[in-house]
Amino acid sequence: MPVLDRQPVRAPVLPPSLQGLPPRSVPEVETTPLQKQYINLSVIVLICGAIAITALELGAGLGSPLVKLCVVIAAPLLVVTTADASCASGVRPGRGCRSIGPRAYSGWPGSR
Repeated sequence: MPVLDRQPVRAPVLPPSLQGLPPRSVPEVETTPLQKQYINLSVIVLICGAIAITALELGAGLGSPLVKLCVVIAAPLLVVTTADASCASGVRPGRGCRSIGPRAYSGWPGSR
């Protein structure tokens, strides 16, 4: 997979009609911890989920070893990838799983 270089964040050039409005998006200035592995981990979770759901639809119970194995594999990966994705939305490193910065909320209603 090719490696993409990050471009520097630059000030947006907006038309006069949009200059007073809050920004539509927040640029990602830092990578998330699992950026390179995110897709691969998500695919594993997807496949385990599909296998477990198919097994349940075919009559296997929740106590089935196949369903349990899929849950044991997929649940921790799902938690990790979800935490990584939530950390990507306007957050800053260095504060645990980091809190969402004020810029992420700048376009929400009532933020003025």
